Amino acid sequence: MRNSFRFTILAVVLAFLVACSSGPSSTFIITGHYIEVESETEIDSSMEESADNQNVDLSSATFVVTHEVSDANGNTDLVELTSGKFADGLVTLEGEINEPTEVEISVQIGDGVRLSTSALLVPDSEVVEFALVDYQDVYPEDQLILYGASRRAKDPETKFTVYGDVSGVKMKDLSLAIASVDTSEYDENGSLQRVPYGSVLIRDNKFVIEADITEVSSLSISVEAGWAFRSYTPAIIGPKSVVTVVSDGAPNTLMASSENARHVKLIESWQQSDEYLENLQKYVSVWEAKEIAAQTPPSDIDVVQNDLDDEQDTSSDDGEETEESADTEQTESDTASVELNDSEASDGESDDVAEISTPRTAEGCEHVPLEDVIPGLSPFMSASGGFQYPDWVVSRQVLEKMRSDAIDELATNSTNPLNTLLALELGAFAGINRDDTQLALPLYDKITTTLEDEDLVERRVIRPRNELARRLAVKRNDELLQPGQKAPKFSLPDLNSTDVALDDVLKRNELVYVDFWASWCGPCIATFPALREIYSDFNKNGFEILMISIDDTFEEWEEASDEHKLAWINVADIGGFKQETPVAYGVRGIPKAFLVDSKGCILQRELSTDNLKEVLVSRFGIAPESSFD
Repeated sequence: MRNSFRFTILAVVLAFLVACSSGPSSTFIITGHYIEVESETEIDSSMEESADNQNVDLSSATFVVTHEVSDANGNTDLVELTSGKFADGLVTLEGEINEPTEVEISVQIGDGVRLSTSALLVPDSEVVEFALVDYQDVYPEDQLILYGASRRAKDPETKFTVYGDVSGVKMKDLSLAIASVDTSEYDENGSLQRVPYGSVLIRDNKFVIEADITEVSSLSISVEAGWAFRSYTPAIIGPKSVVTVVSDGAPNTLMASSENARHVKLIESWQQSDEYLENLQKYVSVWEAKEIAAQTPPSDIDVVQNDLDDEQDTSSDDGEETEESADTEQTESDTASVELNDSEASDGESDDVAEISTPRTAEGCEHVPLEDVIPGLSPFMSASGGFQYPDWVVSRQVLEKMRSDAIDELATNSTNPLNTLLALELGAFAGINRDDTQLALPLYDKITTTLEDEDLVERRVIRPRNELARRLAVKRNDELLQPGQKAPKFSLPDLNSTDVALDDVLKRNELVYVDFWASWCGPCIATFPALREIYSDFNKNGFEILMISIDDTFEEWEEASDEHKLAWINVADIGGFKQETPVAYGVRGIPKAFLVDSKGCILQRELSTDNLKEVLVSRFGIAPESSFD
């Protein structure tokens, strides 16, 4: 009895000490809202009954709030704080905590289907609100997301706040739009990773996002409502920053203002300029005109189009003048664009492109008949020579050009290394179609020697600098590896881990088709049936296919190879586009292939399978048992 009494006293004392050490508990409140989005399409009954689209009554779903607890050994366990169900479209979840606590709010909506979102609970702080968006259509998928505000800051010294108001958007419904604040950063492997700071479902056209940040950074603030509306703005944000975001109504017209001196210098200096604001209003006007035209009944559109045709006929009597005018408009839009790809920017007509496509032959490749080269297929889409961008796109390109020019100048002329870095992160000298991207490299190099924070330099200077250098090398290799040049040598393993050297394959064959692919590349796999026929007909003549997978893992490559039963030589440079072989061959997109002769000289590149067949027939003739018509 005495031992039992002593044990009871000891337990009470321990419980008292624990309670004192953890502080008094305080109440938290979480409110959930059920938002049902009616179907806009008629759903097939078989689809409704499928396993992936079970009829689950989300309006009565049970929500659970949990958080992780760690013991002295570092082991973690999930502890439930509270739970509850919707009643009339609302649920209130209450509990007690004694310190700021990261929690997960989750709901099970069917077999194996679970939605969740995270939140920071602070004792006796504002109510945390979330929404369960129940889409009656198959797409988009249901969402569980914070509603109106995301407050994740734990430390007042590192807290930043973004206030948003998109009530200026009049022509799009943003009741289901999501606002996000994030950035991106290269990891130690050189892969670009998204760094999120918070996302919320916009409520009554407004949102608040709070989070902690320890260093001044370039962040992206975005508002998206599916494909109907997408808009973003950059912002320079650091500890204690307060940013206000508004929209002028059209996509990509978010404007961020802040008292942060770096934000004012690097963004507001051009974004709030009279010239930029004037062009912004032009863009909004033509975009709204486009939206109104899209909502105009077809009969009215026909009348408008007939009027436009008559007006065009009246002003185009001189055919040469009309052609010159069209060319000028195309050139201006190409010059204004900072986001179009290389093939769009060149249109295949510039002197530089012509020089690259017909280079001087390499030593040992003088025999290659460059006049027989067939223009290759590009993995990038390009506009036809007569294509003209709509007015709203041209107006948007003008804004992008103004932004690009301003940021380039700030990066080049800034005497502050952090401001130079921030300008580079905002996009200085960036753009796949630009021919001056290399100008960013010496800026990165200068920053490396002037910024003292070694961790920051590694993460935000050295890694992006090395990735830029790699992409420039790939682009340069792509430009240089034309017919008449030597194919880069390589030796890669097959599925049995046996190394296969290009030189050895060339010695045994007259022509070798070096083809890059991956298990996830649909266009690559679509060529396999035609390649099988070509291989069957011409392999005996000295034609070989040497296919190089750039899958991320051996398992992905092996599984796809087994599935498609590849009959030719099948090797891999596992790891994606950044590996040595795809870099050496300038591979920026796949499929990408080169026809190489026995001397290692490139004869053709990026041929369609029909053109490959044409080349082989010209070289070998058609075998009697040919599968071709």
